[in-house]
Amino acid sequence: MKKSLIASIKTGAKAGVSAGLAGVLAMFFVACGDDASKVYNTWNLVSLSNNGANIDISKTQKEAFVTIDKEKFNGNAGCNSFFGSHKIINNQIQSSNTGMMRMLCDPESMAVEDTLIKLFSDSAVDFRLENDSLVLQKKGDEGSEGIKAVFKEKDKGVK
Repeated sequence: MKKSLIASIKTGAKAGVSAGLAGVLAMFFVACGDDASKVYNTWNLVSLSNNGANIDISKTQKEAFVTIDKEKFNGNAGCNSFFGSHKIINNQIQSSNTGMMRMLCDPESMAVEDTLIKLFSDSAVDFRLENDSLVLQKKGDEGSEGIKAVFKEKDKGVK
């Protein structure tokens, strides 16, 4: 069943989710100059909000994280694993060939995952590096705050 779910994502049945996830991750990799190499790391999700409302990430079934290298990314969105390819362009991450497992999990995990998927549902996501944090943000409709995810480097004391 897992293979069929991944296949359906790759064939377009879940194209919106796949393209979005790819887009957000692609933006992770769009750092300018030396920032691009600083993005290549494993990042653990430490906070997530949607239009200013914080989403509790402490009760997910699995720790949400993303590992980014020069051309590919993979991680877990709190319940399901995801993967794909990316390019960093103009301080945005452009992703492609994104796939994701799609198993049903507990409501707390799904709330985190559904929000992260919305963040990754567009081909362009703004990112910035702040100290040891990676911040991804997608503005909402009509100027609303949108979705913001903050990740910390895995080796910087985040479990």
